Amino acid sequence: MIPFLIAEIGINHNGELRVAKQLIDAAADAGFDAVKFQKRTVDKVYTREYLDSPRESPWGTTQRDQKLGLEFGEAEFREIDSYCRARGIGWSASAWDEDAQAFLQGFDLPFNKVASPMLGHRPLLRMIAAEGRKTFISTGMSTLSEIDAVVEIFRQANCPFELMHCNSSYPMADADANLLCIPMLRTRYGCDVGYSGHESSLVKVCAAAVALGASSIERHITLDRAMYGSDQAASIEVSALRGFAQALRAVNAALGDGRKTVRPEEQAARDKLRQCVADERSLDAAKVRRELDALRAQPDQPLVHALIPARGGSKGVPGKNLRPVGGFPLLAYSVLAAREARGIHRTVVSTDTAQIADVARRFGADVPFLRPAEFARDDAPDLAYVGHYLDWLRENGEELPDWIVILRPTTPLREPTLIDNAIDAFAGRPEATSLRSVHPLAEPPQKQLGIDNGWLTGLFPQDPRPEYYNLPRQSFPPSYQPNGYVDVVRVERIASTGQLYGAQAMAFQTTPVIEIDHPEDMAYLEYWIDRHGDPLLDRLRQQFAAPAAARSSA
Repeated sequence: MIPFLIAEIGINHNGELRVAKQLIDAAADAGFDAVKFQKRTVDKVYTREYLDSPRESPWGTTQRDQKLGLEFGEAEFREIDSYCRARGIGWSASAWDEDAQAFLQGFDLPFNKVASPMLGHRPLLRMIAAEGRKTFISTGMSTLSEIDAVVEIFRQANCPFELMHCNSSYPMADADANLLCIPMLRTRYGCDVGYSGHESSLVKVCAAAVALGASSIERHITLDRAMYGSDQAASIEVSALRGFAQALRAVNAALGDGRKTVRPEEQAARDKLRQCVADERSLDAAKVRRELDALRAQPDQPLVHALIPARGGSKGVPGKNLRPVGGFPLLAYSVLAAREARGIHRTVVSTDTAQIADVARRFGADVPFLRPAEFARDDAPDLAYVGHYLDWLRENGEELPDWIVILRPTTPLREPTLIDNAIDAFAGRPEATSLRSVHPLAEPPQKQLGIDNGWLTGLFPQDPRPEYYNLPRQSFPPSYQPNGYVDVVRVERIASTGQLYGAQAMAFQTTPVIEIDHPEDMAYLEYWIDRHGDPLLDRLRQQFAAPAAARSSA
């Protein structure tokens, strides 16, 4: 994941719009995704006694003079809004009081930001969460119980959020970063976690944060660390911004995908140096695989079968299950993924054609039957082919699995470890009737329209808001699309209710996947693999020679 980069201008502009624009330019030129400011209603945030106390500054002799001198008003933020749009960079600001947040609501900001000092300001937090806008929440100088309460506020409001680990000392010593809080917070709250840094060093702490999975990085920026202001010393000078951004993205690239394969750049060395000495015994690979599969089903573990539906009569993409992708049939990717998942004990392809059956067997799947035509129609539900498989097992005296994992060939780019993660997650929720993989929708369904007698009409008439379909997407709760990556169903539930997924389907969230529904999807899949590669394709090449059936159009 490439981290979202936020350049915190804060109050380092020292009340000068000219300086703010220079900082915006530097962030945009360096490739940052957004800049951030701060907004306060001075008389609400500070007491009169504090504001009247002495303080020498470029704006006067009191705290009030200094605080007011650092604040931008309506005219300045309107200019900032226009300037950022022209430069193609997002902007936002952290509000320190409710009036300041109400002021920021007058702009179409891409996200909100909660500063660490505000984690105890419940009215402000509820106000921000009620907007439903993506919110970054810094967690400096906070306890876990305090973070628990903030997370609950945002979850009750269905407001998307991302925590940011933070140490609120200015500047922070590198040794005080405590970056292992990043994976801890991610595990505890099940959300993305970024890092908001106040260190004086340039990149090493942030690079380590990215290596630990930080999904966003925020750093203060300045024209010159010697400028007036309490935040300047903990800021990155603009001359170093481009190198900073490039270094963080290089860390992400160096992390790779965590899949251990023979990399293309290693192949020449492997061909020259790798020694292969055969065992004295002659091994039957198919027999060994069967024995290993039997051993993997432990007595105290559920018996899990993978069922891959692959009918021959697709109309959207004719013959898609045998269409070549990287020199191998589309179906082969799902078969190999199932065979490599440690939690699956049998891989079965349900098809209605002998040609697909032959290809499935070639790549290691069981095809014990051909699916009857009535269960292979366009309108046949998933329950039809699942029920047929269970009936076949009963009729032939074979043991029924406890769970069935459904892997659709039309979602080919799977990682076996994620299949195992789904199985493990399902095992941890015995009350779940099923598990379905989903990814977030870019646009909520409430914004879609139907046509009734030639007139556009909303599809959710129960929503009382006028023209709700024209509201910003942030006005609606997050919605998710089932994507066929991995579904898990309980066999006993199917037998007792006649339902496949049931009323308590557990969500298994994935990143957006490539699904093959139209001819252009096949072209995009080939483009994606050509550009990014795919571990399953690498392993197919290692284990199988590209068969003739895959090289001809089905």
